[in-house]
Amino acid sequence: MLILTRQPRESLVFGDDMFMHVKEILRERIRVQIDVPKGTNVARHNGVREIPINSQDGEIHTSIDLHEDIVIGPVNLCVLRTTKSQVRLGITAPENMKVMRTEVIERERAKGKEIGASRIPDRKPKVSYKKPKRRALTPEQQEEREQQALLERYGFTERQQ
Repeated sequence: MLILTRQPRESLVFGDDMFMHVKEILRERIRVQIDVPKGTNVARHNGVREIPINSQDGEIHTSIDLHEDIVIGPVNLCVLRTTKSQVRLGITAPENMKVMRTEVIERERAKGKEIGASRIPDRKPKVSYKKPKRRALTPEQQEEREQQALLERYGFTERQQ
């Protein structure tokens, strides 16, 4: 789950063509505008069943209560916490779908990078650490290690001998 904080007049982009704009933050509710392509499933999920939300021309104006889920296509959006000026959202999306803040897209476009609705941003490759292979001990080294283990086991150190 991705957790993001939004303020009024800030937006999120899901994939290439789904947008969610935070319009207003009330006590335990936020008012949002959701822009989706025609035919995209948008529903309110109350824990028991999904209640479809009808859209006209792909634009939906609705409110989301605290701890209520909204399903926007393959994306699940939940209001985790609200304050006077911010809302904390929990977002679950498919691994291959990008979720971006619109200000990041605008900042990157100002730098001359085309990002957002046209391509997925470059991500750092995952770094995996491999343990170095342990070389085999010679019989003498093995015997020395075993003697040292016995001495430590019975409380002897080389200084006490």
